[in-house]
Amino acid sequence: MTTAMANTKTLDTVSMLAKAEEEDRDHVHYISGGYHQSRPVLRGAQAKKPFDCIPIVDVSTISSPDPDLRQAVARDVAKAAEEVGFFLCS
Repeated sequence: MTTAMANTKTLDTVSMLAKAEEEDRDHVHYISGGYHQSRPVLRGAQAKKPFDCIPIVDVSTISSPDPDLRQAVARDVAKAAEEVGFFLCS
């Protein structure tokens, strides 16, 4: 595929997503795995609270013999994954 053809395909995809979003305000539209996907826009009680920073999780005790330290890491990872969806390890 030439660069011009790839650029045209990209523009077509962007146009298609823009049109879908314009017609359907209740879903977020995106391309994943080469396919058009969508997910509902979460509102009200379903909406996730916004975050101000990327969570940083200290994983230095992940292989500690102390189960309480390992559980603390697991809790921090779970909280970051649930609230934000990703985190940085320190």
